[in-house]
Amino acid sequence: MKLYCITDCKFVNDLTGYGAALTGGRWNSKSVFLLYTSQNSSLAQLETIKHFDTGRRYISGKCLLVLNVPARSVRTITAANLGRGWRNDPAPKYLQKIGDFFYHQNRYLILKVPSALNPEEYNFIINPRHKDFSKIKIISSKPITIDRRLLKNPVKSKKHR
Repeated sequence: MKLYCITDCKFVNDLTGYGAALTGGRWNSKSVFLLYTSQNSSLAQLETIKHFDTGRRYISGKCLLVLNVPARSVRTITAANLGRGWRNDPAPKYLQKIGDFFYHQNRYLILKVPSALNPEEYNFIINPRHKDFSKIKIISSKPITIDRRLLKNPVKSKKHR
């Protein structure tokens, strides 16, 4: 299956999950190496933009990575399995425990989870320790431009007179 992620171009060949391990994420604690990918490029972009701070973060130098990932070792979690509050920001700690267990158990290559930003679509969390990880291939990588209109502050609605 094709999966997508956006990364700094200088790290385009790094599929180790180091970035997630450095900071932790919705589905992993710090020091747990997982590779976050999405089912399509627009969701990958949405997930990336969520982390931008337009006042401080440099948004250029990003690349879209397209991966060919074996689809035979997938553990799926649906929104119905997660209970209330799973979309909260910051994320509830139990989500990290799910991802950490997935990583340490090392039974599946992929953890398919609903996106907190768009729960109708899925993100695919990949375990770099899994025996099938070496079968993942980079199909393509190319620089991507983040449209700055997506980064503007929300327009405040005016009261009607």
